Amino acid sequence: MMLSQGVHPRIVQEMLGHETISITMDTYSHVVKGMKKEAVEKINNFIKNKKGHQNGTNEQKDRQ
Repeated sequence: MMLSQGVHPRIVQEMLGHETISITMDTYSHVVKGMKKEAVEKINNFIKNKKGHQNGTNEQKDRQ
């Protein structure tokens, strides 16, 4: 499925010929639910990496 591969819902809507985005999302909402966990994991990893980078930067400043 295109949504599960990261294709934007508007593109999927157009390719499937759905009149509105709500038709696409209502029809394929089960796919989106599975994508939520992946999105949360990506956000958590981003935040952890961001904090680690900021901490590293502060430690470098302290050494100078």
